[in-house]
Amino acid sequence: MFFAVNPWAPDVISRCVESVTLTFPGEASFPFILIDGAFDETLFDAPLWRHSTRYALYDQTALAALGKVGLWLVALKGDKETVAEYLTALHARANGKPMWSLLVSSVAADTLVQHLRPYLLARTADGLDWPVRWGDTRVLPSLLAALTDVERTQLMTSLRGWHYLDRQGQVQLLQGLGLTEAASPWRIWELDDERFHALVDAGEADHILSRIDDVRPDLLRHDTPARIHQQVQACLQQANRGALNAAPDRQALVMLGLALAPGSFQHPAFQHLLQRTRSGHGYADELNALPDEFWESCARSDDAAA
Repeated sequence: MFFAVNPWAPDVISRCVESVTLTFPGEASFPFILIDGAFDETLFDAPLWRHSTRYALYDQTALAALGKVGLWLVALKGDKETVAEYLTALHARANGKPMWSLLVSSVAADTLVQHLRPYLLARTADGLDWPVRWGDTRVLPSLLAALTDVERTQLMTSLRGWHYLDRQGQVQLLQGLGLTEAASPWRIWELDDERFHALVDAGEADHILSRIDDVRPDLLRHDTPARIHQQVQACLQQANRGALNAAPDRQALVMLGLALAPGSFQHPAFQHLLQRTRSGHGYADELNALPDEFWESCARSDDAAA
């Protein structure tokens, strides 16, 4: 599966270790690795992880049946050696999967688990409950942005810091309040339609990339994963301009954009295609009507394809 995340920067582990072990000296801190088990359901069968102290966040919730593929907190000792050991092992095991982040809590595990549970499901206006993928670092920035100021403050109340890797493979740190009051004033995260649809839109590029990886993985090899993701987002903006709403058409347009030379969608012939589809004409028909000059001038060169 294509994850659209660059390889980790060489100093990721050392930076995380230093940040976790040196932050808030003299204060009670409890470091945890937050792991999305959906990326590796056999992780806890390995010796190091099998003997780890871990907590299933989905236990005693409507998501408990997910078991190993759920969301986990792995407790760490705060010394550099332990943090480095677990992160080094996770680096080798994860193989680029965006499946982990580091939490430094001001409360112990049982209290932190109870504090996080109200955020594990999002309830939309139609009364449906949706699992929230806090462990997937591709999704995490969008989730944090979707929180209101009150919700974000409440979430970060009992956290001193939340370390995660962005798409470029760099460590980002979200500072928390580090307080010991962990009770949440709500039972479930209420998500209005505007924020829900914004999250769906934000995840569309990754969804399409996963589907492309199943059928044409060669289209995903000509640039870094993070830049490929940016290209897909740009293609989807063009799809919006052309009022292409059907999922097959949107995926087809993205695949075309990845197969052609950069900037091809700015060609006058393609801009005319978008005008036509915006007026109600079919995408496939308009694609077949593109002139030979478009295909000749927009073909990806050998250098661009390398």
